[in-house]
Amino acid sequence: MSFCVVSSSPLSHLLASMWPSISVVQLCLTGLADLSMLPAIDVIQKNRRHFELYVALLHIAVSLAHNISQSFDIPLFLSVDDWHNMSDVLWIAYFLLLCIHVLGLKDIQHTMILRYVAFSCAWMAKTKDTWTTNTYSTALVSVAITLVVVTRLALRKSLLPIQLTEAGYAVAAGAVAMVLFLSPRIVHMGEVPFFTVVVPTFHLALGTMFYFGWKCVAAPAKLWDDSLTAHFI
Repeated sequence: MSFCVVSSSPLSHLLASMWPSISVVQLCLTGLADLSMLPAIDVIQKNRRHFELYVALLHIAVSLAHNISQSFDIPLFLSVDDWHNMSDVLWIAYFLLLCIHVLGLKDIQHTMILRYVAFSCAWMAKTKDTWTTNTYSTALVSVAITLVVVTRLALRKSLLPIQLTEAGYAVAAGAVAMVLFLSPRIVHMGEVPFFTVVVPTFHLALGTMFYFGWKCVAAPAKLWDDSLTAHFI
């Protein structure tokens, strides 16, 4: 996810002079924050959702590579911007997959098709944005949320039931993540406190949102894996 940071305070310059040691702290904090996705991944694994599991695990791996490259300002096979862009594509796709899950369609084949559509849309939106902006990505996420809410209200009797308590926790954590995402645009802060405080807290909020989001709707039973693929083969 792309942020905007302003580094101008004396404290920022002081911390910047300590950057080698700060880099290690930053890497540890952001790495631990990325692991906040693991509880949600456990839920996904129990639901036997292989594509979602792949996207989630790949996101953690890419985020770790990005954090190493970002913390020490070195390329890690790819540039830090490339890792950043890949991370953004994956987290947007992961969020869209969560929206599909919360939608609660009973037909597993319809859900399967929507997963690939979601991943493709996330990839195209972020490619159009580039890593420095979020215009099309934000529009895509907003449309997905709107469609879930409208469909849930209009067709709730034909959809899988939703646990409102868990859904409420997910919404609250998502709101915290949004406030943290917008904070650099509202409050000027240095690069070091941003990457050592705001970014890890943001990822912790996202991890909480994904955990309760995946728990709020029970996954429909799967008679066998990848039934749509088997049907076409």
